[in-house]
Amino acid sequence: MRLNYRHVSSVLATAALLACGPKNPGTTDTAGTTTDGTTTAATTAPTTAPMNEPEHTRPSTEEQLCIDLCTNLSESGSADCPRTDYTCYEWCMVDFQFAEECRAEARAARRCEAKATAFDDVWACESPECSAEYIAYDVCRGFCFHLGGNPSSGGSPTECRWGSDCLDDHSYDMQCGTGDAPLCTCQIDGAEVGTCALPFGLTPDNCSTIGLFDGCCNEFFLPVLQPATIDEPIPDEPEAGGTASPGDPCALVGLHLACEQDGVAGRTFCDDIDGSVRFGPCIAAPDCDLLALACDGSCQLIDGVPTWVTEDCMGGTSSG
Repeated sequence: MRLNYRHVSSVLATAALLACGPKNPGTTDTAGTTTDGTTTAATTAPTTAPMNEPEHTRPSTEEQLCIDLCTNLSESGSADCPRTDYTCYEWCMVDFQFAEECRAEARAARRCEAKATAFDDVWACESPECSAEYIAYDVCRGFCFHLGGNPSSGGSPTECRWGSDCLDDHSYDMQCGTGDAPLCTCQIDGAEVGTCALPFGLTPDNCSTIGLFDGCCNEFFLPVLQPATIDEPIPDEPEAGGTASPGDPCALVGLHLACEQDGVAGRTFCDDIDGSVRFGPCIAAPDCDLLALACDGSCQLIDGVPTWVTEDCMGGTSSG
């Protein structure tokens, strides 16, 4: 059983190979690279690369997963997914921030989506091929939210209630009394499947601090849900992200990586600039977030610069 003493909010929470590659600047040789990323021995002595050759570091695991996912969404023909544009990469990376202790499950879902061959007709940014991975992520987060999953909760002075309609077309419910180590009733599709005792107390005020799958009913729920087994270890230390230089070629509009200019750290954004898809200027503090959207405007990429474009809520636009 996994306890989660926080109020979780879902983020509805795309991406492929970085065209400019990872590079190894500084040498050139005739070494070959195999499909698994290993490098064969060079047949000639390395020579010094030009001093002005841009440097790159390999994107982090999560950055690469978002690159792979977004590219697959775009190439799969999932036109109904609203994230097949410059907002995709940021949307994907933000989901990792909200994943918290469920990061391994989030990675597994993204890895599956990056290889999916079709996406849902209604939930167009998600693929039914990844149902088992989604369920594992849902269980970890405490409630169902993928492919139409819909959580609910409520309470009274004497009882707390949680429910979720899940992507497997079943509904799951848990009802627990308040007090110390209360007894809980577990239901699937409205039918009682068992009872269990919570190993902690409940009050009417903390009904919302846990989710459906944070209680004690999982012994009855999981055999029906059948989540994927996620055994990917997550490093204890944060993984370093990739870097890029302004002007470097790139393949995913909206991708942004760390950069440095005149000793100041920032981000450089991939965009279609004068007919060439490449990284724009190194920006220390973007004026807006690419996911920002309101009736009176949105944050858009203009020549690699996140720019707030105002609207009059009637369709007219102007940048500012």
